[in-house]
Amino acid sequence: MVLPFLKNDYAKWSLIVLTGSLFASFLNYAFTLIMGRMLSPSFFGEVSAIFGLMVIIVAPTQAISNYISRHISFLAGKKDYLTAKVWLRKVSRSVFFFSLALLFLFWLAVPMLSRFLAIDPLPLIVFSFSIPFAFMLTVYAGALQGLKSFKAFSFQNILGAALKLSLAVIFVYIGLFVPGVMLALAVSLGAVCFYNYTKIKSLTSFTPHTSEDTLGEAIKSIFFRQRRIRLWRTKSFPPVFARALVELKRWRAGLTVFLAALLVAFISNIDVILAKHFFEPQLAGEYAALSAVGKILIYIASAFVTVMFVVVSESHTASSPRTFKAFRSALGYITAVSLPVIFVFGFAPNIVVRIFFGATYIKIAPHLPIFSIAMFLLSLSIAFVHYFLAIRNNSFLFPFAAGALLQIVLISLYHSSIQNIVISVLWSSTFLLFALVANYFLYGKFQTKRESGKI
Repeated sequence: MVLPFLKNDYAKWSLIVLTGSLFASFLNYAFTLIMGRMLSPSFFGEVSAIFGLMVIIVAPTQAISNYISRHISFLAGKKDYLTAKVWLRKVSRSVFFFSLALLFLFWLAVPMLSRFLAIDPLPLIVFSFSIPFAFMLTVYAGALQGLKSFKAFSFQNILGAALKLSLAVIFVYIGLFVPGVMLALAVSLGAVCFYNYTKIKSLTSFTPHTSEDTLGEAIKSIFFRQRRIRLWRTKSFPPVFARALVELKRWRAGLTVFLAALLVAFISNIDVILAKHFFEPQLAGEYAALSAVGKILIYIASAFVTVMFVVVSESHTASSPRTFKAFRSALGYITAVSLPVIFVFGFAPNIVVRIFFGATYIKIAPHLPIFSIAMFLLSLSIAFVHYFLAIRNNSFLFPFAAGALLQIVLISLYHSSIQNIVISVLWSSTFLLFALVANYFLYGKFQTKRESGKI
């Protein structure tokens, strides 16, 4: 019974990524718990605020990862590893310089952020060195996904979480406190980035040595491969305008992925940020703990979504009927794994809270059942978003933006207690899933069937 399950590529890859994701999530939860007990409430609040800020800042990294994963999987599907290697090198260089520019802008914004978050500038400055590592890490993580090296992809998640936890414990113990936690984050990201670089290099080491002319031809083939580039070779269309048209379409696709990643980051973290803004420090810390427990459902779903994105992207490129089947399987797996978790959270919330955060946060237990349902709905919505991205359908952006905006408006209007924010998150998550499902039946499914030759 188990062997046939493991013979299915999607199930096997999902199991590998899920195992790594669960173990990494366990380490991240251990990090949150240990830091909550080693640091004072005020210091722990600072750490939570900076980590929430980090998610927003590195939102483009998810767009970069998806973009690289999609194109590497396309090239790998055609066995064109030389072009994939040269293309990845070119993208890595661009992302590195972009991250340096973003680092400089962050330094300029440190005084303003320090005042807004009521945090000393030093932790923010130490945290800023994580930005280049986070962006480069995304490049290599996306390449690992595209090459279907899911074992390495899972291990790098575990390695990063383990290093962050162990180093943070050491740095806090010796008295570095919040700057020490930020230093642990930067060092762990740098180490994982180096591991991914060496892994990608070994995976592409079989590419034969080529001359500079051959590499130039490989780079040129990236731009001339698609049919629309043939406009460059016609006398009726000036090359400069054709190049501009290609670049516009390419940046339009990248902008879609960026906006999707930004919206996912906002809707997954804006509740914690707004709670920090509206609540007293103690109450904001309690809501952050509630959010950390409930969002384990999103971490679980991310394993299936990661595999689904690669499979759907590759199947869609080949106009295969497997596109819809992979998406349906992902929704089924997410539901099957999430429902038992929701059941436990609903019938034993006190035990769950004590296990994760101890008796100090027992007040959040009554809110856990409703919040877990909201996170389950949100995880399904994120799966829909990645499905639309994989089939290159941009129709999801408006309903997704509407759902994120609804959550901001509801929390801004109703924030007198934790229950108010939990209900606001539930309503916005319900609206978002309903809007994306409706969008799927209006646009997504029709397009998938049309391109698969069913209609």
